Amino acid sequence: MSMKNIPLRTLFDRLPTEIIFHIFDYLSNNDIIYALFYFSQRLNNLLLQSQCYLKYLNLPTTNLNIWKNIFLDIGSQIESININTNDLSFSLIYFPNLKSILISSPFGLPSKQLKLILESDQFQKLHSFKLKENKYFFQQFFIKYLNYDNNYIYRKVFNHKNSLEVFQYPLLTPSLTTLITFRFETNLNLHSLTLMLTYFQDIFILIKFTPNLKYLNIHSESPYIDQSSINDVDIKLKEFYLTLNCESQELVSWMPKEIDFNQLIHGIKQFSSSLTCLSINLVDLKIKTTNEIPFNNIKLQQLLESMKELEQFHLCTKLPDSSVSTKNNILPKFNDEFWLNHNWSFGIHDEYLYTLPFKFDCLPGLFEGFDFVKSNNNDILENNPRLWYNVKTIQLRATLIYDLNFIKKLKMKMPKLNLIKFFEHLFLSKLSIQHSYINNNEREKNSVTLDNVTTIQCTIRFIEREREWLIYTLPNLRHVILSCTRVRLGKCQLVPILIKSIQQLDIIICSQLEEVPEIDYVYFSNVKHINFCLQCSYSKHQQLADIIMKILTTFKDLKTLIISIQWLDEHYLDLPTVTEFAKLITCLDINSIMKIYQIKHFEKYCLFSKKMFYI
Repeated sequence: MSMKNIPLRTLFDRLPTEIIFHIFDYLSNNDIIYALFYFSQRLNNLLLQSQCYLKYLNLPTTNLNIWKNIFLDIGSQIESININTNDLSFSLIYFPNLKSILISSPFGLPSKQLKLILESDQFQKLHSFKLKENKYFFQQFFIKYLNYDNNYIYRKVFNHKNSLEVFQYPLLTPSLTTLITFRFETNLNLHSLTLMLTYFQDIFILIKFTPNLKYLNIHSESPYIDQSSINDVDIKLKEFYLTLNCESQELVSWMPKEIDFNQLIHGIKQFSSSLTCLSINLVDLKIKTTNEIPFNNIKLQQLLESMKELEQFHLCTKLPDSSVSTKNNILPKFNDEFWLNHNWSFGIHDEYLYTLPFKFDCLPGLFEGFDFVKSNNNDILENNPRLWYNVKTIQLRATLIYDLNFIKKLKMKMPKLNLIKFFEHLFLSKLSIQHSYINNNEREKNSVTLDNVTTIQCTIRFIEREREWLIYTLPNLRHVILSCTRVRLGKCQLVPILIKSIQQLDIIICSQLEEVPEIDYVYFSNVKHINFCLQCSYSKHQQLADIIMKILTTFKDLKTLIISIQWLDEHYLDLPTVTEFAKLITCLDINSIMKIYQIKHFEKYCLFSKKMFYI
């Protein structure tokens, strides 16, 4: 099909333009272009005149010949593409006026394909380049998937020849002392950076190459007493979002390092003359005293008073301990005139202190209910309807009690909620399941649904306990993340819902491989995508191959299977991934697999994708 062969008129053309645009509202840009671009001359003209349907597309992976013809006609009008698979199916030469690339595939792009983008002429013209983090998976798994050359990537970004204004790179960057920073160049265009750095000091090494930076979002380790001091910079930053965590070795250390709060304060104060928004997330940081920021209200006030332009301040942190006395002593500290004049209120639940309204995506800790939140400003708890508006993820206790009022409040107060993590206490797991049962009449009478929740993360024990009251509350559940795999659902009434609804299944195993065969796969029989992360010993190749064969032959609608493995030797040390994957492949019935699936090995993971007939 081409522009010359478009029918002049069809029955569809009798519809008013308003109705056609209303139909478009229910379709993606890809669906609109693919189905209707060559349908009739009138529709073709409508699409060419309404360029909002042409500017943004997901990069297609099927019917490539048809898309190739379409891109020859409209490629110059496409300004933004989203790459949501593991393949770069089209060369960027089809998009000469491209301004934005988002890589949102679950595990990024293979390094060779990423290099094709970075080497292209179009990259020099980009205004925005983002690699989206897969937040559903544990961070350590996500990092292991990709082996990018950070030196090469950073030299491409911190370069005076490109036009980049926005750069987002959520993979952990090693210490900048290991990168060849003297090859970096000043990029005057960059005004927005989102990065994950190893050391707090690296922030101030890197941003000296971005003198016009306005937005900075950083994840890094906390500054510590034994580290070198930070560089002074002169950047007129407007927004600073800082998330700090413990040093990785500190998680298992008997003598954790001492946090350098003076260096932290000094770093933030470098932006005091221009900062309008400051957000600090210390949830993963082990702070052992209330005498320092953020619990010392005097020191925190002094920091904020130094910022004359500051309009927004957001804080979320873990308390030094969860005792009642600690909670009762902290909130009254924020009742004086300074906090009241700035309308900065604070709340506490579980082990966490935060500013209200809550501005972070993930509400930390176990959320027992809105009545368990304490604040220094009770008025805001009662009268601010947008207090929890930004919350997208919460962790709930897998209770045996159906609380309809709580579900109603979740729906009303957290309209953006899309992921629920369930925590199950060992004691609760031993209780009888009969208390969770609700008859159909009661369920229909008190029907409340959380329509935006598409994902749950839980242990299998949660599903085994037939938490039907909650599953029936999630009509759009499509994605289940399992943190262990002992699935035996029997005659559970939940089974038909799982079969009908679940399209993506993530299995995360940090224990014995022997658990995997116990999955009763029939209860996820319609799943289309499986992501499988596990640890495996050097001697388990055949056992793992049998599991893979069972998955590939059992799930008839399966489109992709991704296996990511941390191979361990007899001393629990990492083994070379390439070698171990090669051994695994020899244990598979490769001839049977290749009739239906393509197999690709990308550094840290292996992808099985169902073959499709391209037109």
